[in-house]
Amino acid sequence: DINLQVWAKLAIAAATLSANDLPRTTRYPLSFYRALALIWVTSARRPNEITRLRLDCLREEWAPDMLDEDGQPVEHVTLAGEPGQSLSNEAESKTVKLFYLHIPAGKSRGPFWIWLPDYAAAAINDWKQERPKYQRKLFDAKEREEVDYLFCYQDLRVGSGFINEALIPALCARAGVDQQDATGKITGHRGRSTRLTLLRRRGVSLEDLAEYAGHTNTR
Repeated sequence: DINLQVWAKLAIAAATLSANDLPRTTRYPLSFYRALALIWVTSARRPNEITRLRLDCLREEWAPDMLDEDGQPVEHVTLAGEPGQSLSNEAESKTVKLFYLHIPAGKSRGPFWIWLPDYAAAAINDWKQERPKYQRKLFDAKEREEVDYLFCYQDLRVGSGFINEALIPALCARAGVDQQDATGKITGHRGRSTRLTLLRRRGVSLEDLAEYAGHTNTR
């Protein structure tokens, strides 16, 4: 895992990234970087899953046809945490609302849904507003169909290497941390592992973590 103090700085950098933090030669706008960064620090997804997200990947309301990786309805979480429980206006204003993110099919599993915090969802919607319209659909080799990719710009989908080669260096510079630590280079997969460790420390069970991460068992 990435050192937790370093990870906290990277998460803050993702939320506060500014136009001045972007590479001078980049072709992508700030909203693109913010959405990609906040998905990375909050979703614990693999880089290739993030870059293959569809344009319509985000939902605000839960529906029974939204299945997790085991083919069961994804957990329906309310603001209060318990069905039928209400919150005061002050408590609700301090509560993170959960949205739902559709993850495309991978090498061993079909598509599925996970939950996502509202501030990451807001970044996705900001990017969708700025994303150039009327782009052509591109071929997805895994699902063998033409699709609208979320992270597509001027008819080109961003590659999975972008997270390691461009996004993380920008976040490290913004956070004032080195791109490499005692374990090695900070990568998208190490961020995924760190996020899962944090969820475990917050009380998420191993079984739920395995399901959320896309592993077939808790090992």
